[in-house]
Amino acid sequence: MSYNVAYPELGLDNKVATTHWGYASKFKADFPLVDLQENQFVTQSKGQSADQSGNIFCAAGGSAFYDLALLLIERYCGREVSTQVAKTQIIDSKRGNQNSYTNVTLHKPHSDQLVKQVQEFIEQNFQQPLQISSLAAMANITPRTLNRRFQSAVTMRPIEYIQAVRIEQAKRLLELGDVTIKSLADQVGYDDISSFTRLFKRATELTPKEYQEKFSRLAI
Repeated sequence: MSYNVAYPELGLDNKVATTHWGYASKFKADFPLVDLQENQFVTQSKGQSADQSGNIFCAAGGSAFYDLALLLIERYCGREVSTQVAKTQIIDSKRGNQNSYTNVTLHKPHSDQLVKQVQEFIEQNFQQPLQISSLAAMANITPRTLNRRFQSAVTMRPIEYIQAVRIEQAKRLLELGDVTIKSLADQVGYDDISSFTRLFKRATELTPKEYQEKFSRLAI
């Protein structure tokens, strides 16, 4: 990505943008001055030059260009026309954001071997009670150091990674078929169903039931 070199007038420094969730970490590293809204399907930001039509638009990836098209149609033709286009083209115009599509396994491409070992332990034991102090002792470092190294390597704390792994497994179980919320919570390491449901919705912006209805193989 070299937009600042090729098109300096379209530079995104200090502006809102989005990209595919799988490239968000690299984008942040390469372009730290961009206000990356990685959970959004589309974004719009004011252009710098007077001859621009007012905005720079970004789409997160493949099907997100449908969202971008609907946004532009609504902007220039009105909401009614945009709604009709969505209906005639069978486009889901209320998809929320990218959170329900993310995959925690893509947080592994880094060079910190100690963090990778802890990640693998978490992924193999996510159903068990996991304490940060125990994980740090296993790695022979302090909890503070473990937190710092996790933040540096995968841009999240160990507790957040544990939650992400559990939510990812819950998503897979929901995709496979019929499962009760209590059974689901038990299988991914949560005793408190309400806490699990709250964390799941915060991570995906969908309740477990809504996620199952949207992605389950049985719903196809």
